[in-house]
Amino acid sequence: MRRATRPAWALVAAAVAVMLAGCATPAGNRSGYEEETPVNEIVGEWQLTKGSDADGAWSINGAPVTLVIGDEAVSGQAPCNIFGGDLSVDGTGIRIHDITQTLMACDDDARNRLETRYIAALGKVTTAKRGAGVLDTLTLSGPDETLTFTIVEKKTTNQP
Repeated sequence: MRRATRPAWALVAAAVAVMLAGCATPAGNRSGYEEETPVNEIVGEWQLTKGSDADGAWSINGAPVTLVIGDEAVSGQAPCNIFGGDLSVDGTGIRIHDITQTLMACDDDARNRLETRYIAALGKVTTAKRGAGVLDTLTLSGPDETLTFTIVEKKTTNQP
């Protein structure tokens, strides 16, 4: 009887190991993000939730900062001004360039500084990663820049 149970237990143990391996996160990807995200998966409207650059983390303090990503262009609301730019795609890498913006100064120096850092960071991003989970996030990053956004939900209006 012992000979019959040992192979059965070994088979059960092997099956459990295979099932658990299927649920595990791949070794190089423990962040909950895909390794690379195709740009067609990031098209939409996003709200900045946090950012950082070579000078450190940013204080957003409720500033309305958005990014609208299209197939070949971006636009949005910086802390003070609206902006737009071109979007180049190379595989899963992205480049935001030729950024233009309106020239209205904020009456708050902190928002002016945040805007300068935000626009500069957008011009330096090279990768995009979509987050997994309940809160749909997008992280754009470059050599020293990390911009984290949440998706802006589309609201439907009820027609009378």
